[in-house]
Amino acid sequence: MCFCFILMTAACTAAFCQGKRFMAEMDISGLAGGKAGLCLEYGITGHWSAGGRMTVGFGQFIKDMAPLDAVHRQEFGDDLSRPAPADFLTESIHARYWPVKVMKGPYALASVSHGNISGTDFCLGCGHLMHIWRCLNLYIEYRVGMKETIKADNFPVKGLSAGISLTFGKQK
Repeated sequence: MCFCFILMTAACTAAFCQGKRFMAEMDISGLAGGKAGLCLEYGITGHWSAGGRMTVGFGQFIKDMAPLDAVHRQEFGDDLSRPAPADFLTESIHARYWPVKVMKGPYALASVSHGNISGTDFCLGCGHLMHIWRCLNLYIEYRVGMKETIKADNFPVKGLSAGISLTFGKQK
């Protein structure tokens, strides 16, 4: 955890000192699933960026639903089984390729992540960053881990995320 935090802080400092692009992301869709994630990213060149992500899982602290809610959900055929416990802490470092311009439009990513329960995994993904206003952006991303893809019979769906980001620095 300490190494990932130091890497993210160093990238932030380097971006401000060199006038390069810097981005901070927050995963909004993860909050609904019991995870709070923050990502800091630094634009290395005109098409490449590197960064780190820290995710803290708080899903295991959410209490079970009320008995009345459980009865109503069962009437509509909902499955009340609890999902497998998520990692309490997940860290990852990644590199993104931006075909249009760094921190603008579509991107492809490769990352290495480590969770306290799931262990280390290599992930691939793609996404799109959409500018909204000034430095505010929306992003949607699909990221899949190689271990879970190999173990699963079908393609996993749980890698989809969406959130907001702020970009700072000069756009070249």
